[in-house]
Amino acid sequence: MLALQGNSLSILTAGDTWVLSFTDDDHPNNLWTALIAFSRLGVQLFAKAGVNDVGNFKFTITAAESGTIAPGGTQVYVVFTNVADPTRRESEFAGAVTVLPNPTGSMTPTPSQQALTAVLATITKVLSQPESSATFNGQTYTMQNIETLYKIRNLLITDVNNELVGLGLATKPRSRNILTRFR
Repeated sequence: MLALQGNSLSILTAGDTWVLSFTDDDHPNNLWTALIAFSRLGVQLFAKAGVNDVGNFKFTITAAESGTIAPGGTQVYVVFTNVADPTRRESEFAGAVTVLPNPTGSMTPTPSQQALTAVLATITKVLSQPESSATFNGQTYTMQNIETLYKIRNLLITDVNNELVGLGLATKPRSRNILTRFR
């Protein structure tokens, strides 16, 4: 049975140094090696080999390394490989972890945040040049169909806010940007 020694493994902050130590009676560290892997939706975000530490497997993830893990919910696994037979591998789920953004750095924009930025730029372009058109996501928009862009914007705002709430970050209500057409 996999057991974390010491700290809780539920919330970690990107940009911090993480020292995690696991023990597992079924996988003694004189017969097995261990790798810790963070994944999200089946995609590996980060992995690092552990070292033997008095009967435990110790994983030291530096501040620079933890800073590469995108904030959000992750699944953590410890993958054991048998020393005598490297083809024998066993993975154990260590827990679900929320990685918080680095408080001293900038959070890498999520795809929804990038799309929101792009749709806002498209809306601004259409409003500032009403006689011309602007392209978003392969479609052309003008003043006649700008309503569709506003609907897309509203859906993306909801997605971004949900992502931020999922990270445990407060969201503030957005004010509506009203750009004047006439000067």
